[in-house]
Amino acid sequence: MGIAGGASVWSGAIGGAIGAIAGTLGGYQARVGLVRRLQVPDIAIAIPEDLIAIGLGLVLVSRF
Repeated sequence: MGIAGGASVWSGAIGGAIGAIAGTLGGYQARVGLVRRLQVPDIAIAIPEDLIAIGLGLVLVSRF
């Protein structure tokens, strides 16, 4: 999408890498916080998290 918007390939790649790192670290912190706060096993948060991610991915791909 960076090229389609007139930006360079490198700016798109760097932006994507930064977004991936931020999402990974932020998601990890949120998951650990929920597990500790709710005092449930990690799997109880991991499975719904994955289902939501898959569902949102499918919605985005089908819309755009």
